[in-house]
Amino acid sequence: MFDHQEGQSLYNAGLLGPDLIRNASKGQFKPNWKEDLHPIEWHRGAQQHLLRDAWFHQHPFFKRVYDENRDSVRERFESVQIPRFYFGLHVAIEMSLDKALLTLHPQAAQHMYSDLETAFPQIAQWLNEQEFPQAISGVERFIDSRYIERYQADSDLAYGLMRVYMQTGASRQEWSAEQLNAVAGIMGQLVKSNQKHLPSLCP
Repeated sequence: MFDHQEGQSLYNAGLLGPDLIRNASKGQFKPNWKEDLHPIEWHRGAQQHLLRDAWFHQHPFFKRVYDENRDSVRERFESVQIPRFYFGLHVAIEMSLDKALLTLHPQAAQHMYSDLETAFPQIAQWLNEQEFPQAISGVERFIDSRYIERYQADSDLAYGLMRVYMQTGASRQEWSAEQLNAVAGIMGQLVKSNQKHLPSLCP
């Protein structure tokens, strides 16, 4: 959202590239994004994603939101026996920031999916060239689901965090209703915290 370039669909798709390909390949394919490979705009977007990610985690905004919520989130995770509190809070802050930003820019998700649809043939060709075509169907599922356009309810964010836990092996099975409800409450708390501190990130 910070680095979107109007009319540059492949570059904009590349801004999602590292996360998109990791999820589509279930973590089995780890390209070297730092290399300037063909197609160049796809890799340029991915490289900007990595730079922005490093910038975000060093920004005072992240520390403020993390510190403000650390103790209460740790207590909630422990009360419903969800492991790896630090990992969960880290990802949950990013997910809740997405929701806070989408509240300010409601058309951003639609633009993102439009760029992905336009860029998809080149992404599929790149996956074939990288000899990992099995990730193509995962990219298609992400586009077809239009999940982020439904990123409105805290329960959706909780389910999304559960999926991240399962994809990374942090959880072996789906969470119970009690665990999902607890995480939904955490997400609501984090969205409000993100909104409060957002002016320091987007002055």
